[in-house]
Amino acid sequence: MSCHLIKRSHSRVYHGWFRLPTWTKAREESLRCTNKQVAQKRLIERYEELQLEAAGIMPPKALRKTEQKELSFYLDEMVLAKASNRDDRYLAELKARVVRLCRECRWSNVASVTPDSFQLWRVARMNEGTSAKTLNEYLISIRSLLNWLISRGRLIQNPMATVELLPVHGMVRPRRALTDAEFQRLVAVSGERGLLYTFAAYTGLRYAEIEALEVRDLRLEERLVVVRSETTKNGRVAHQPLHDSLVAQVRHHVSAKGLLPQDRLFGSMSRKHFPKDAAKAGIALVGQDGRHVGFHSLRHTFCSWLQRAGSSQRVLMELMRHSDRRLSDHLYTDAALLPVRESISALPAVPQLPHILPHEIVPSSPVESQGVQEAISENEPERLINRGSSPKESFGVPTSPEWEMVRDTGFEPVTPTVSR
Repeated sequence: MSCHLIKRSHSRVYHGWFRLPTWTKAREESLRCTNKQVAQKRLIERYEELQLEAAGIMPPKALRKTEQKELSFYLDEMVLAKASNRDDRYLAELKARVVRLCRECRWSNVASVTPDSFQLWRVARMNEGTSAKTLNEYLISIRSLLNWLISRGRLIQNPMATVELLPVHGMVRPRRALTDAEFQRLVAVSGERGLLYTFAAYTGLRYAEIEALEVRDLRLEERLVVVRSETTKNGRVAHQPLHDSLVAQVRHHVSAKGLLPQDRLFGSMSRKHFPKDAAKAGIALVGQDGRHVGFHSLRHTFCSWLQRAGSSQRVLMELMRHSDRRLSDHLYTDAALLPVRESISALPAVPQLPHILPHEIVPSSPVESQGVQEAISENEPERLINRGSSPKESFGVPTSPEWEMVRDTGFEPVTPTVSR
């Protein structure tokens, strides 16, 4: 056996000396005990572990410790390590997603992270209507943490590496805007959340931007709201104008709630109540055309209202904060709300086409045909046309007895056949 006990003169703790055939150098580890019999037992147990590790039957001791530690410990450590080269918003969102996975998948440590538990959770979220893009972000977040542990030598392989991302192309749920009547009903049945929906529909802000708004972000005297860069999608500060009637409602809300400058503008109001409020308002979450209605539909409504109001393309892009006009035109504008019929009615009147006869000279009976023909002839310029023989010049054709029989009885006479 290539192991034995060691006790240094300056230490009361026993150490173990180990060497395996595949090693080029011996290793010394503390056995963390002062009793020789206990130290001897730990020496043998540790030597057996090293043999199993060398054969690949058991993972190294450091990895076994990693698997037993709580994920939250490593999550905080990773966030601190990446704080120097990643922005705060990215790290906050990554941490929030991993914390939610640990809670809902019941992951207490690294060893409890399994592909099956994640896939069961993902199927449940898909049935609730969560998009494929959002679910992929959760998978990427937990993969990032596990890959970071591998890069630190604390994990051998990523257990989530076998889980495939959901295909996003063609799976994006098409959304539609709300009609004026639907929006009115939604606000009417939503109570105090009606202000949240009104604010979203009249500013076009995303839910994450609205959720992070504080009272000090309001500039009611200037009729605008400042959206901080750490909350916007493009990382830029936005100054969004406010409608006059919305300014009055927001000022009343702040006064009635007694909100302080550092308080969240909408407090505990959440979009999670939107499906129930929409059902109360008689709004189907999925229409017959397959388009969905959700909180983000209020942003579609905002864009469609601007298009209907005749806003220029540059103004529309600025208010929607889009870098590509195609997003505003094709994705966020609901053609069903555009004034297409009104636009057709505003066209000039259809002129009288020359080849269509006026109503007063269209013949109503065969008797009037000759008069109509004469009227047309008077209005037309004189031209040479070969009209053939006139009715007066036609030759009379004598009638046959067979024709008279058909006329009187309705039966056609039998045609005699010639036998050969």
